[in-house]
Amino acid sequence: MSRYKHFNDELSTADINEADALPELDVDEPHQLEFKLQLRNYASNTSPPIKKFNLNRLKICLSRRTRLERYLLMINVILLCSVLLIFLMYFYRHEDKKDPEQLCLTPICIQVSSSIYSGMNQTISPCDDFHEFVCGRWIKTNIIPKGHSGWSTTKELGRKNLIILKSILEQPLMNNSLSVFNAENEAIKFYQSCMNISEIERQQSQPLERFLKDNLNITINQWINVDKNETWQNLFVFLTKTLSTKYGFSYLLPISIGPDDKNSTWNVIHINQPQLGLDSRDYYINSTVNNRSDPDTDARNQIIRDTYINVASALLQLLGFEKNQSETRINDIIQFEIELATIS
Repeated sequence: MSRYKHFNDELSTADINEADALPELDVDEPHQLEFKLQLRNYASNTSPPIKKFNLNRLKICLSRRTRLERYLLMINVILLCSVLLIFLMYFYRHEDKKDPEQLCLTPICIQVSSSIYSGMNQTISPCDDFHEFVCGRWIKTNIIPKGHSGWSTTKELGRKNLIILKSILEQPLMNNSLSVFNAENEAIKFYQSCMNISEIERQQSQPLERFLKDNLNITINQWINVDKNETWQNLFVFLTKTLSTKYGFSYLLPISIGPDDKNSTWNVIHINQPQLGLDSRDYYINSTVNNRSDPDTDARNQIIRDTYINVASALLQLLGFEKNQSETRINDIIQFEIELATIS
């Protein structure tokens, strides 16, 4: 048997050089031994090496346990993993769930949501026809009303708003000192004055005469007899300026000031195209302009234009125009609007 002298792994260089630091060896049989002495010098501030996970040690540790202990350990590991999995599932489901306070559950929101849902055609796959899926049922259940060239949810909402506004304006005047009620009272008075047919018939053209006298210093007869010359052009420019600056009404080129669409911190001047006398440009043009032929629509639009001419001509005659003179001027206006509708 070989016998060795035990010594520490960590030796200084001085100790190694000493003779007594060498191991003493007694051997029974002659043989040659080679020693490899590895010196590991650690710095004072260096942490010891990290021990790696040894699977063999785990196997040895488990082999020393009884079968019952191994079963219990396996059950504990399974239970721990199950609890962790349940916690993760609950956490993610709780994160995906919206806070009820962030949802709009007011009657108006519920009504709008129901309206959108009722207009969807869920028998169609959105991957096949998304427009039919979203708007299919609404298109089938909403027919274009008479007097309209088209219909949409925006126009439907506008009509409902007009009905609500009409019910507000038909209320009696409010006795309250708050400014909001004063504004409503002014709107109610204005609406009542427009609906007072007997008073309108009594005054006839007196409000217009006062307007022309106060702003242009002319009478209605002078306005009728104005020719298309320099005087007419100057009068037209002055009238446009007066209506825009004093009354906020711009009929030729509507001009307004509002936020810029690209940068809301800036206010810019918005210039819009003039509004036509009729509701839609389709009333002024034939179907052939849009590369299609629809004789029924063209005939209906012609009837609407003729009615528009008759009403406008009758209005000018009430102001003192002769019948031929009023028809000529209205036809010129209609022709001008047709040209605007064609290029717009």
